[in-house]
Amino acid sequence: MDGQKNRYKMAHLMKIGEVAARFGVTTRTLRHYEEKGLIKPAKSPKGTRHFDSEQQDRIEKIQQLVCEGVKLEAIRDRLGALDIPDSAGPAPVPGEALLEDRKKLGLTKIGEVADRLNTTVRTLRFYEELGFVTPKRTPKGTRVYSEDDVALFDAALGVSALGLKLEELRDLSRRRESSATGSEASGKVLPELERLRHLVRDRITEYLDLEREIERADMLVRQCENCKNKPSRKGCPTCPMEQNLDRSRLVRLIWDADRG
Repeated sequence: MDGQKNRYKMAHLMKIGEVAARFGVTTRTLRHYEEKGLIKPAKSPKGTRHFDSEQQDRIEKIQQLVCEGVKLEAIRDRLGALDIPDSAGPAPVPGEALLEDRKKLGLTKIGEVADRLNTTVRTLRFYEELGFVTPKRTPKGTRVYSEDDVALFDAALGVSALGLKLEELRDLSRRRESSATGSEASGKVLPELERLRHLVRDRITEYLDLEREIERADMLVRQCENCKNKPSRKGCPTCPMEQNLDRSRLVRLIWDADRG
C-alpha cells in the first residue's frame, strides 16, 4: 500500500513554476509560504523544489483561506506548521538520478540568461542583490536560473526601461504577496499601475516630440546634399542649417555655429 502511495506521489510531482501556474500565484508567494512553515516541498541537492500531491492539496487549502481573508499566521495555526530545521539537508526527491542534468531541469547559467535577454551579467547580479531573483547554485557555486527566474529578469528589465527606479520596481513586485486579501493587494497595486500609465504617456509625448525634431533635422540636412561649400559658418554663411538652429535641438547638435 505504501508503495502505491509513493508511486502516486512521484507521478504527481510538480516544479514550483507549474504549481504557481496551477494555483494562480507567483513562485515568490510559494517560497514565502515555505519560509512561514506552511509548506515543505522536496528539494534536490541543487535546490530544485518539487511538490507532491499532498503539498499541492495543502497549497489549495492555504489559498482558500487566504481568499477568505485569513492571515498566514492564523492559517499556520489552523493547518499546523511544518518543521523545517535550517540545519537539515535537502529532502530526497524520487528519481533524483533522472534530474541531474541541468538542461533536463530547465536551468540556465547566468551568462546564457544575459545573452537571451540582451543584457550584462553585471546587471543580472545587481538585480539579484536587490532581491528580485534568488538563483540556485551548483556544488561548485555556479549560478543557475529556472525559467521563472528568467521571466522575472525579463519583466524587471522591461519595466525599468520606462524609467522606474529599481527600488520602486522591487516594492511593486512585493505588494501583492505581502497582502492578506485580494482587496488589499488591489489597493496597493492599482495606484502604482496608474502612475506607470502616466509615465508611459509622458514618454510617448517625449518620443513624438523627438520624432518631429528628427524630421525637421532630416529636411534641413537634405538641403546640403549637393552643397560644395565647407560646412561651417564662414564657409557657407547662407547654409539652411545655420539659419534654422533654433528649430531643432538636433540641428544645433549637428551644426553648432560656434564651432565653425
